[in-house]
Amino acid sequence: MFEKNQRIAERFGPSERAVVFSGDCLDLLRDCPDGTLQLVVTSPPYNIGKEYEKRLKLDTYLAQQAVVIRECVRCLSPRGSNCGRRFRRLS
Repeated sequence: MFEKNQRIAERFGPSERAVVFSGDCLDLLRDCPDGTLQLVVTSPPYNIGKEYEKRLKLDTYLAQQAVVIRECVRCLSPRGSNCGRRFRRLS
């Protein structure tokens, strides 16, 4: 599947085989065309006050996560996989 010394990109590009992005996921997802990702691995903030996250009001947190999920679904190929959550296609 991967070559021994496969390069891992930091930003999406149509010719990249693997991307590991450390930052705001919406910045990455907005660069991705519809249906192009084969795999989405997520680690969302859990909004429980961990030292690396800012706790939000529940309605704000849920609205924020809805935007992220919508973008992940838009970018994910119909034959792709998501690890971390179960998504469904939205009309």
